[in-house]
Amino acid sequence: MARVSKVLLGVWLVWMFASGSAFAVVFDLGNITPGPTSFNTLGASRTPGEDFTDQYAFNVVGSAGAFVASVVSQQVTPAGDVSLFNITAQLFGWDGTAFIALSGLPDPANVGGAAIVPGEFSLILPAATGGDTAPGGINSAYYLEIHGTPTAAPAGTLAGYGGSMNIAAVPEPSSLLLLLGGTICAAFLGRRRLTSST
Repeated sequence: MARVSKVLLGVWLVWMFASGSAFAVVFDLGNITPGPTSFNTLGASRTPGEDFTDQYAFNVVGSAGAFVASVVSQQVTPAGDVSLFNITAQLFGWDGTAFIALSGLPDPANVGGAAIVPGEFSLILPAATGGDTAPGGINSAYYLEIHGTPTAAPAGTLAGYGGSMNIAAVPEPSSLLLLLGGTICAAFLGRRRLTSST
């Protein structure tokens, strides 16, 4: 019996280390409609010296939206010294069978106390809901993963991060064509009036 329990303990340990993200803290942001009210704050306090992974899960409803997020880390010692610790952010989306990375991680040599997604390029998220419905899965179409390790510090040191994400409304192609058509029509009518009055 002792041998069986040791084998089970070994299997559990291997599974635990192989699936580190399964123990991530998941924050459910629910359904987000792109627009001015889609601003969400991100942040949590973390224990100095301990690695963490937080996941902010959400769906995009109504229409597609342009995604942007930024986070910054901070540590404060009892003496009042303030410092940053390395932090990364990466966006994942459900493709029907698994979550795939929609944004790249920064170069490890350039990781610092702040992270921005998507960086220099625009990232348009189509409207989507649902995700991994398995027990313990993220049942949302997207999640933003924040990862970091506050540096070990004297007792009483506070560590954490804060930031925000937003999904801005993107005009649909039909709306852009209608706007362009109206502008051309107004210009044509204005030109006709201008030439008929001379």
